[in-house]
Amino acid sequence: METKHIKLSYVEAVFAKKELLHSEVDILNILRKFKNYKLLRKKELTLRNKIKSNLTSFRAKATQIQSSFPVEEAKKVKRIKPHEKRKNSSNHQGISDELEEIKAKLARLE
Repeated sequence: METKHIKLSYVEAVFAKKELLHSEVDILNILRKFKNYKLLRKKELTLRNKIKSNLTSFRAKATQIQSSFPVEEAKKVKRIKPHEKRKNSSNHQGISDELEEIKAKLARLE
């Protein structure tokens, strides 16, 4: 393998060294932030697990309390007879008539 040399002026060499040092500082800052992120992520996961365990215990206690309540009997559902349905449709017709009357009154007022 053949080595090649590049001649740099003093100003270029100082500039290159400064840029290299800035790059090293940036890399170290990134590493510090990444370690901080890993630490925070670990704390987050432990808190999530703690919350999850608390929720499961809360659910268990809630079901236990709910099971101790007295059970209410279901009420009978009243079925609508066919002739009652017709009455509802006539009420619907009455509502639409009232609506038309109100619209007419509004038109007269304007």
